[in-house]
Amino acid sequence: MTAALTVPPVVLRASTGEALELDFGRWHAIEEEAELLDAVDGPVIDLGCGPGRLVVRLASRRVPALGVDSSPSAIGLGRMRGATVLQRDIFGPLRDWVRMAVEGATAHPTSAPQTTPPRPAAPS
Repeated sequence: MTAALTVPPVVLRASTGEALELDFGRWHAIEEEAELLDAVDGPVIDLGCGPGRLVVRLASRRVPALGVDSSPSAIGLGRMRGATVLQRDIFGPLRDWVRMAVEGATAHPTSAPQTTPPRPAAPS
């Protein structure tokens, strides 16, 4: 007789100390995800995209999509999957990189240097 595998709960701890249990099933809710993505028809920026699963799915439907994540390993996986992804701080300036990706500039965002573009001057 084989013992059932029990997975301990994964908990996210809020700044208040409250424990929020994470439901692994929602991370793989393919039907729910498909329904949501099927309703999208405009350009998308997926902040915190991880390995780019949603970006790849949108791109397969010809929806312009850009993923941004700070994790080098997640970005590497996203690029292996063919996702248009950037390794950036999502709280930093993204405007020029987003414009390049959405407008289809000649320089592909994933081949651009990993430095942050200069911030545009404030209007005077």
